[in-house]
Amino acid sequence: MTDNRYAHLRAAVLEIVDHAPLAPSVGEIEAVPRDSGGPGGRRRFAMAAAGLLLAIAAVAVVATRSDGPQRVPSTAPSTTLPPEATISADDAFRLMRVSSAALANMDAMAGPLIEACMLAKGYVFVPTSAAPAVVQGEALFLQQRYQSPHQEAGVWGYVFESLVGEDSNQPMEEDSPDADKPGFAEALLGDPVLTSRVNYPDGSIAVANSVSDGCAGQAMSSIFGSPAAYLNFMNRVNRIEVAANRSWTELRSDSEYVQHLAGWVSCMNAEGLDFPSPSSAWDTQWPSPRPSAAETKAAEADASCRASNQLENEDLLALETAELERLLTTSPIAVDTEFDATLQALLEGM
Repeated sequence: MTDNRYAHLRAAVLEIVDHAPLAPSVGEIEAVPRDSGGPGGRRRFAMAAAGLLLAIAAVAVVATRSDGPQRVPSTAPSTTLPPEATISADDAFRLMRVSSAALANMDAMAGPLIEACMLAKGYVFVPTSAAPAVVQGEALFLQQRYQSPHQEAGVWGYVFESLVGEDSNQPMEEDSPDADKPGFAEALLGDPVLTSRVNYPDGSIAVANSVSDGCAGQAMSSIFGSPAAYLNFMNRVNRIEVAANRSWTELRSDSEYVQHLAGWVSCMNAEGLDFPSPSSAWDTQWPSPRPSAAETKAAEADASCRASNQLENEDLLALETAELERLLTTSPIAVDTEFDATLQALLEGM
């Protein structure tokens, strides 16, 4: 059964690689020439030759399902969005949590397709396996977004080495044995056939994503049905991320935040600690094993000073939500039930 399934999958991917048409852009996608420059996005597949690793963030779902490559179906939406909705700040933060797990499962679906495609071209590609991705809880999302200290077994810290990777969608990467062979990178990456970009309000490029004619790009085209469908989905995900990044930048110049931050700095100074912001305390190169005694001292003081100066995660979320609402009023982001259904299908592993 396994051999027959694999042979069928290999044949199907061969056909995709050899005959897939170039899809036109749709919706918000702006097509650009093959040789266009610009920064690469998080899903661009422009991986360095030294690594040549595709981050696979969940179990290889496609390999255990029905024969042949899978395509994201339309299913019942997982959220309460109406058919065409301009999202709110609350929607944006929720969709960010959901899309993180969805993208991880998307990479997992791509792994076996890439593996079969590369084998057909004479190369061994090893997809990376990890636990199935789940939607991150709001508490952990806020803890990571605002880089806040927390306790484990009564000990304060920022990073606990024993917990690194837990409740995370990040996989353990594994080298493909043929990664250094001539032609491996070209077979995997190929050339871009369609590119989308998300711009800042001033017109500069915030994120660019490409679909290639190599095995990686053809896997995404297979999952979504066309290069344009994949890029349209990523375009919407990236627009939400870009807006949320801008809201965090805007928050740091908000008068209420600045006032609370000044109180936090004064509080930390009273504890003998000199940090200009909570993020600088988090980013300090604390010694290992983590948390060290010095990190524990700073994290405990940090938590206390945040609590006394209205800078706890819920406070920051309220302030940032107000900033994001203003940004979305000026530059609204519309999503629909098809986008929502795609998220749900990816979460369910097809």
